[in-house]
Amino acid sequence: MSTNIFQRIAARYIVPAKTPVPHNGGVFDIESNGLLDTATKIHCIVIVELDSDRVHEYGPKQIKAGLKHLSRLDYLVGHNVAIFDLPLLQQLHGWAPKADCRVVDTLIASRLILPHVGDLDDQAAAMGDPKLGTLRGRYSIEAWGFRLGMPKVGVDL
Repeated sequence: MSTNIFQRIAARYIVPAKTPVPHNGGVFDIESNGLLDTATKIHCIVIVELDSDRVHEYGPKQIKAGLKHLSRLDYLVGHNVAIFDLPLLQQLHGWAPKADCRVVDTLIASRLILPHVGDLDDQAAAMGDPKLGTLRGRYSIEAWGFRLGMPKVGVDL
């Protein structure tokens, strides 16, 4: 019974490999000068178009253009966007995706799909993969980058 509930909950986040790339979609991220309760400024918005892999970077003076670009998209993907990025864009700029836009938060998806990621980290380390140390069991971009051999840029700053 619990498997059926899990499948229903996770279904919208599981994209089969044969599924075509969503048209008019993008992966996005923002950087700000603080957390949700202290941020006063968005430094940048970066959008990668899913159907072309084209990267769009909007700096501090181009935030309105970045929001306009996001407004055109029908499908948005991002890590921790439900708890941070979207609420912050609403808070600082009064912006939200259009009502029919599908939003996929990869942090939520990864927690639903791999609830015992720490056990998997231990198994991978036992089979010879590098140990994750303090990243063990975490769902951060930094942890996923380490697992996938694609380190997060700027971690060493």
